Amino acid sequence: MNMDIERYLDNSRKVDFADFDYASAARFPVTRQELGCQVYVLDVESHTIVYLRELLDTCAIDDPEIAAFLSC
Repeated sequence: MNMDIERYLDNSRKVDFADFDYASAARFPVTRQELGCQVYVLDVESHTIVYLRELLDTCAIDDPEIAAFLSC
């Protein structure tokens, strides 16, 4: 895979929730199946930091391109 890491870093931003109408979310109840999916995703995402920590303990972090990507 040939990724332009500089372009990726230049275009990466955190998600802006300033215009999100949290009050309207109550009108859209979550089904039991959707809740199960959310729990699964939460579990996967919680392990992302564990995996990152393991990667930071390897020589992979010595590669500037990999270090830049992981910092995102």
